[in-house]
Amino acid sequence: TGHTLRRLTLDVITLETMVAASQYIQDIIYLRVSVNFEIPSTFFLWIKKLKLVHLIFYKSFISCTKTFMNDLRMSLPPTVTELGMDFYNPITIELSNFMQSCVAPLRSLVLRYNSEHNDLYLKVLSVSVLTMKTLKTLYFTNSPHNLIWRDTQKQYVNAIKENGVEILTKRDKVYIRDV
Repeated sequence: TGHTLRRLTLDVITLETMVAASQYIQDIIYLRVSVNFEIPSTFFLWIKKLKLVHLIFYKSFISCTKTFMNDLRMSLPPTVTELGMDFYNPITIELSNFMQSCVAPLRSLVLRYNSEHNDLYLKVLSVSVLTMKTLKTLYFTNSPHNLIWRDTQKQYVNAIKENGVEILTKRDKVYIRDV
């Protein structure tokens, strides 16, 4: 009695889960979601109404789709300061569009390290940090402990850091909440 649910982890998202959540769960500020299947549109309608501070998509072995990024961009609550997107295969163009039009005052952004895509990530992020004035931390999950930026990446890393954004990897031993 009198207790409010503030943190929620959803390992499976179904239409039934979303109907129940939208009816009964209104006050959470921390949401962790495992994305292994397509997310029902009711999920995005639900989170749009919440006052989330932390939104984390974790253990996502699916590829991030253009539809997902567009839905997230349109429904991300303006209260979110920490966003984690641990997707297996990101779409850098959509990430760029998302970051340039994001109205949430993101302070922390968590992305999955992927050696094949990191050059594009860093290029997109080096431009996007110019419009995201609130971003202070960029964290790469799944990065190797001995990560050394390649020469082609250093210009982007330096541009990001020059805009006041700290880049963290596993070697920093700093982990953002339960990613």
